Amino acid sequence: MAHELRGIRVLLAEDDFLIATHLSSTMQAEGATVSVVDTVEELRSLDLSQFDVALLDNNLIDGEVGAEVDRLAAAGLPLIHQSGDDEVSQARRDCFVAFLGKPVMAKDLIATVLAHGRSAPRLPE
Repeated sequence: MAHELRGIRVLLAEDDFLIATHLSSTMQAEGATVSVVDTVEELRSLDLSQFDVALLDNNLIDGEVGAEVDRLAAAGLPLIHQSGDDEVSQARRDCFVAFLGKPVMAKDLIATVLAHGRSAPRLPE
């Protein structure tokens, strides 16, 4: 797999440094541009038009991503849930296009981001 994710802009919300490093380096090796945030506050401040897809953990340093899931989904950003626990409220489950458990295998990560990052319409810039 060589540069399968070229041109895909990924938002990664993950508070564990080692996991964030592994996921971002895996996607970058395949050509993706990855921006990592580890707090809900950072997530809240982002210009969502800069991303094609988002990978979200349930909990960041300063709390749960809950309300931000609604905002990102309302903006049309495809959301991939990646977490070590399965707790996603039923109300928010429909906001996600895919679910990845931890640990995330590289091939599953790449295939999922490719499927949803390319198929999604780009947000206006």
